[in-house]
Amino acid sequence: MDYLSEISSRINQVITHFAGGNVSKFSRMIDVIPDTVTTYLGKKGVIRMPGAEFISKMVDIFGISSDWILLGKGEMLNEDNYHVTQIYEPETLIVQEELEQAKKLIGNLQKTLDIINSEFSKTNEELEALRAENSRLKNMLAEKQYNPDSHIAAQPSNELGNKTNKK
Repeated sequence: MDYLSEISSRINQVITHFAGGNVSKFSRMIDVIPDTVTTYLGKKGVIRMPGAEFISKMVDIFGISSDWILLGKGEMLNEDNYHVTQIYEPETLIVQEELEQAKKLIGNLQKTLDIINSEFSKTNEELEALRAENSRLKNMLAEKQYNPDSHIAAQPSNELGNKTNKK
């Protein structure tokens, strides 16, 4: 196996280890174009030598041993620098931020809905009180046999006559 094929094989091991073999996911993790990675893997027929920046990103982000990636010596993970960290893909961070914003918005909407429900309940109670008062007034009027078409209540004529005669 020639040198480029060996490096390509080791890059493929890194992709498998950290991105489950998904080149697109790996590319996002180290912020490179997926086509660039595929050329280093020889998936387009020709293997290109990875640049120093690409190698440096893998070493820095994943704690890969530079001796291992370049020369095949030692272990893949640099024991001195390697520590477990959670690596987030940009899309994951964006989704998490959007979820947090959505949670805040839902909380605010819930508060607004609670206020509306409270006001609706008060209005409903007031409406019921008005209905009860209206019913009470109707009953009172019915008991007195009030004629709503008449604007002046009729008084017995003898009372009027008695009051005028006394003056």
